[in-house]
Amino acid sequence: MAGKDGTEKQVWWGKLCGAVMMAEFCSIPTCGKQITSDRAEVHDKGLEGLLRASIEREDGLQSVFERKRSQLPVPVHGKCRREYIRPCSITSYKRKREEEPLDSDWGTSSSKLRSRTRVFSIKEDCLYCAKTAIDYNIETKIPRNRRTRAHDAMTKATLQSVIEKAGDRHDEWGDAVRLRVPK
Repeated sequence: MAGKDGTEKQVWWGKLCGAVMMAEFCSIPTCGKQITSDRAEVHDKGLEGLLRASIEREDGLQSVFERKRSQLPVPVHGKCRREYIRPCSITSYKRKREEEPLDSDWGTSSSKLRSRTRVFSIKEDCLYCAKTAIDYNIETKIPRNRRTRAHDAMTKATLQSVIEKAGDRHDEWGDAVRLRVPK
């Protein structure tokens, strides 16, 4: 167990204290969680791969990875590293970033082209959020006659009330709703 001078016990205690006091965190900024399992070390070649992935993603994290060069080896989760550099993950990240609304919480973006946005249909889309309310083309386990239907707001009184309330709001969302109401 312990030598005459207690060196073996000191080594064991030092390892235990080091594990408790030196918590490592994943160096990939999209994760940042503590590394408890699946630990991997990234060296020069791996860091180059992370830099290439960051440039391809256009996420602005190149400077973070450049600073890590002086701290080699860099601790990361193996899963995070694989996910960050995988080509299909990069493509998915770019697509999600393009689809994500930029200006407001209501899903309208001034940078989207009109030709790239879906045309609003009063019979199929929600008047308030403009998302598809009825989509009969989706294959589900529930037959069409048992699905809950979205209610149509087609009476003149209802539409007039929606126009008035949207006008009273004096904001971007109210203007968007007023534009969706058929005349």
